[in-house]
Amino acid sequence: MNFKIFQWRSLKTRVTLTTPVIFLTGIWSLALYVGATMREDLERLLCNQKHVAAALTEGKTTVNSPTAGKRTELAGDSSA
Repeated sequence: MNFKIFQWRSLKTRVTLTTPVIFLTGIWSLALYVGATMREDLERLLCNQKHVAAALTEGKTTVNSPTAGKRTELAGDSSA
């Protein structure tokens, strides 16, 4: 008696082996896409950060705190 583990002509065997291959290919391609997107986004953020740091060291711009505008508004209200 010659029993084979996989009967390659069987539809059940082909579906069982094709499904994980398709699933793993999809996961792999998604990982590649997300990796490339994250890399581009990180490069863009680092470039922007370098430009801001260079502008700050040159003294062209100042960084205001978020509460600076509110302080001037409150000072104007209290004098009235």
